[in-house]
Amino acid sequence: MNEEEKIVEQNEAAPISTEKAGEAAEQFSFDSLKPTIKPIWKILFLVFLLGCIAVSLYFSFNALSLDMYEYSETDDGWQLTGFHTDSSEENKVVRIDYVMEKHGVGWEKNENKPISSIKKYAFCCDNDVEIIHIGKTVTNIEELAFYSCKNLQAILVDPENPSYLSENGILYNKDKTELILFPISYVDYAKNTLAQTTGEEKTMRYALPSSVERIGALGFAYAKGLTEIDLPQNLKTLGTLAFFRCESLGKISLPKGLTTIGSDAFSYCKKLTYMYIPASVTEIGHHAFYECTGLTEIDAERSEEQFKRIELGDYWENVDLLKSITIRYDRPEASK
Repeated sequence: MNEEEKIVEQNEAAPISTEKAGEAAEQFSFDSLKPTIKPIWKILFLVFLLGCIAVSLYFSFNALSLDMYEYSETDDGWQLTGFHTDSSEENKVVRIDYVMEKHGVGWEKNENKPISSIKKYAFCCDNDVEIIHIGKTVTNIEELAFYSCKNLQAILVDPENPSYLSENGILYNKDKTELILFPISYVDYAKNTLAQTTGEEKTMRYALPSSVERIGALGFAYAKGLTEIDLPQNLKTLGTLAFFRCESLGKISLPKGLTTIGSDAFSYCKKLTYMYIPASVTEIGHHAFYECTGLTEIDAERSEEQFKRIELGDYWENVDLLKSITIRYDRPEASK
């Protein structure tokens, strides 16, 4: 074969090589990798899903395995550390006096183990309990022990208790210098004189005893139907969250002996329209009037210069920069 024939033969063969190259290019694409990638993502997703199921089962199992009563022994005796209802009718009334021990499926009282204290958050967000009886041996109730019990109507204390008392279902310390808890769904247990019905709405006005010097943390928080409260002249301290989410509270007058307004003391009191801050106040905690959407005016008895010297928490007056509250200084209390 001469040189000319060889060149012709090579040229005729070239389209075949190009065609094969094109076919190879068509065969290779990232889609060809998908069969190897897909299982990896499927495995990762399956692992994640199994992890979520495992966590859910873990918490569900722990919730189911919690005993109704939980205690710990302390130097002073026995402490109630937790109470978990099963939503049965009989658990709407709870007695805290002696340790309850489980026997089979039931609980029996051990009168050799008196309860001396109730731990913080022992009753946390319990929506079943309505009445709590506190025995004579309980001498220490930690703050927030009955945190956010939304259907709690009354706390009743044994008259022989040396540290606490109840006045128509409201919890105080023994000498009534501190209000500890005004139950969220309060019903005057003895006389029901405070609740007044106006149409379909329940309104309530409450006057604190003249002896009260302090309202404890969450003292009146979430109080349903509380529209007005009379504070005593001896009152010195409003604890943290003292009137948190009292959304019906429309009128309150701070006494001139008051020194401390705790953090979030009036948060979400949406019906408040006016507040007077006496010269005796030396501390206002952070977010004290947070989300008081109806509050437009604050009068301060101090001058502006004096007012700025007191201890003010962050955003004490509001956090909404688009809705300012007018603060007037050197003012007497207005009639509102």
